[in-house]
Amino acid sequence: MKNSWLLSLAIGAIALSVATTGAQTTQGTAKKPVTATAKKTTTKPNNKPIAKKVSSSGFAPQSEAIKALAEQFKGGQFNCEFDNTVRVVPNKDHAGYFTLTHKGKVAQMLPVPTNTGALRLEGKASGLVWLQLPSKSMLMNSKIGQRLADECHATN
Repeated sequence: MKNSWLLSLAIGAIALSVATTGAQTTQGTAKKPVTATAKKTTTKPNNKPIAKKVSSSGFAPQSEAIKALAEQFKGGQFNCEFDNTVRVVPNKDHAGYFTLTHKGKVAQMLPVPTNTGALRLEGKASGLVWLQLPSKSMLMNSKIGQRLADECHATN
């Protein structure tokens, strides 16, 4: 009984985090699309911009830490409540990326480190978030703050 209460609390905290992240991104200014030949810049604490190369396919190379995090994810077909299915498979051409398919829509996802121990994939363009917990997985849309698929369990 105590464990189910803790699991519900953790899921609620994760959902709140996803919903507030989505709300913050939709209130910001519109972002310009990154072209295939453009370079993405980020800043370090010393405020020096660092260029991150984006390949012609739009996939940025990932760090070894992200690739190691990606190895923890369980891929495959997931059956969810209300006859939903979600398919999550590693992208064979781009290390660290995953391809998620749900209701005919395809999204490219990247692992994101968490403090809770939940495994989290995010699709920045789609707003989708895939969470894997030991007991179940779920798919959320952070742009609209809605859970799309819940109680997902691997079929294999």
